[in-house]
Amino acid sequence: MIVKKEGEGFIVNSKGIEICLDVIKDRCTYTVAVNQEGDYDYCPLGKKCKKPTEGWVDLHPFSVLITPKGSVITDGKTSVGIYRVPEAIHVDFVIGFERREDVPFQDIRLMEEGDYVEPFRGIVFREDMIHKMKLEGKWFELISKEEKVVEGRVLDEKRKKLRTGHVIEFKMVDAEKYLYAIVKSIAIYENFKELLEREGTARVLPGLSLEEGLKVYEKFYGPNAGPALAIRLELL
Repeated sequence: MIVKKEGEGFIVNSKGIEICLDVIKDRCTYTVAVNQEGDYDYCPLGKKCKKPTEGWVDLHPFSVLITPKGSVITDGKTSVGIYRVPEAIHVDFVIGFERREDVPFQDIRLMEEGDYVEPFRGIVFREDMIHKMKLEGKWFELISKEEKVVEGRVLDEKRKKLRTGHVIEFKMVDAEKYLYAIVKSIAIYENFKELLEREGTARVLPGLSLEEGLKVYEKFYGPNAGPALAIRLELL
């Protein structure tokens, strides 16, 4: 799970499914917003909600607790509190702006617009730690299913800035869909043939043979392109 600060609210993403909190984005699968009475409500697909809702709501892959002063989001691995949450509810991290000295768990309070936090590790990612890349729908979906675990790219000036522990924001080509993956490790090869042979075509381009995989990279980079960078991913 990764949380992005945006304006006065947050966007929470887990495996490409997104929830918007206090910010309306067409790209979000679900929206949780504050109405004029200060209560929270929710609805799917970014539409304006008609009835305020409190309590637990199951929104795959999240469960969300909505309260008048804050909310809790869990994806099964960790739970994140947004603003104030009931003290009877344990969360791993609180993200908000009201300092409470009695909070018995870790706070992340100083996020700025555009910053990201990966709550399971408690890491705040600044702009220079987030690398944006586009993917065709087929490869985007395979990463979201954790079947494609290595991304291959030419080692250009943009890719030279990648470091282990950084995060890649993947955007699907021709759609407002995003997912995030942390860079577990990086390997450099002379060309894409060596990359596919050493990393395994099934890990880089699932469903394709070595020859078919080489044609994919030739379409983007031309024949015999290199050096080739293997980016080993862990989906957030």
